[in-house]
Amino acid sequence: SLKDIEIIVVDDLGSDNSIKIAKEEALKDKRIKIVHNEKNLGTFASRNIGVLNSNSPYIMFLDPDDTLALNACELALKEIKEANLLRFGFAKIDEMGGV
Repeated sequence: SLKDIEIIVVDDLGSDNSIKIAKEEALKDKRIKIVHNEKNLGTFASRNIGVLNSNSPYIMFLDPDDTLALNACELALKEIKEANLLRFGFAKIDEMGGV
């Protein structure tokens, strides 16, 4: 729901199909920027690379198997203005969509 948002995807040369999906989405949405690692650096280093490539005062990390509600970023932005730190809860969703 946010228009003024930057989405950075760090390609850490994983074995799943997530970077292919990200590239397809980036072709349709100029807000998506893909950064490619030359070799697999792991989660911590890849997140640091994402931060270094960001122009935003706010950062949110997601992994390839994470999903967000459509209004999650909008709600987070509203809440963060009233706090120093924002954290999320989570729900584990099985392969059939059950919580």
